Amino acid sequence: MGEVEVGSVGSEREMMSSSSGMGLMEDLLPEDDEGAVEYKWCLDRPTPERFLRLVTQMKYRLAEGNGECIYEVGVEDDGKKTGVTEEGLVESLDTLRRMASELDAETCVVRQHRGREGWVAQVLVRQLPRSFEDYLDVRVAVAGKEKGV
Repeated sequence: MGEVEVGSVGSEREMMSSSSGMGLMEDLLPEDDEGAVEYKWCLDRPTPERFLRLVTQMKYRLAEGNGECIYEVGVEDDGKKTGVTEEGLVESLDTLRRMASELDAETCVVRQHRGREGWVAQVLVRQLPRSFEDYLDVRVAVAGKEKGV
């Protein structure tokens, strides 16, 4: 599985089978307890109690990132990109989607590639706006005289 285009549509299995090999990527720095990035080696079939703890953790990461966070799936807390099986990745991505849904957020697989022993994915989680007024509106004004005319 190589890198996957941001916002691509299709099942994780389709993306894995249609992507070319990317090779081993460099490991990450150890996970920071603060900030908007969370490492998860595998999220397949959590118990209901574990699922609630994971949702709480995602809520914290979203707050740290002002409504956005990144999940590194297949990555251990020390930053090692060990990877998970194809089935483990599909189930982990499904768990992430369910977690995000609990918080009115969405997920988007940004990148997928081979780790040391399996697949690794980087997933963007973004809080959905509650209303039209919640959309960010950025306007830039430029004033001044043009030089050299």
